[in-house]
Amino acid sequence: KGGAMDFLIKPFDDEQLLAAIDDALAKCVADERASLSSQEIERRFASLSAREAQIARLVSQGLLNIQIATELGIAERTVKLHRMHMMRKLGVANVIELVRMLDAVR
Repeated sequence: KGGAMDFLIKPFDDEQLLAAIDDALAKCVADERASLSSQEIERRFASLSAREAQIARLVSQGLLNIQIATELGIAERTVKLHRMHMMRKLGVANVIELVRMLDAVR
């Protein structure tokens, strides 16, 4: 492909073109996130509160919000709030990105 993301065979419809563009943009975003330097990752983790860091580790272990709440002795709603703040501070959109980021720090 020589660096091309995809080839469209003529005639193609608008939906195919838009889907190809969406895929290319998603790959660019994923590549940008993957290329974060270790210093940037460490800076982001340093911005977490102790509780947010604790929840990040438990989420990366695959625990559900209710399991985390039980383990920490706090309300599930509190876990959800800490989790939301932690994900925003780290700049991750899902648990897979969180786990990858934690692996890069370890």
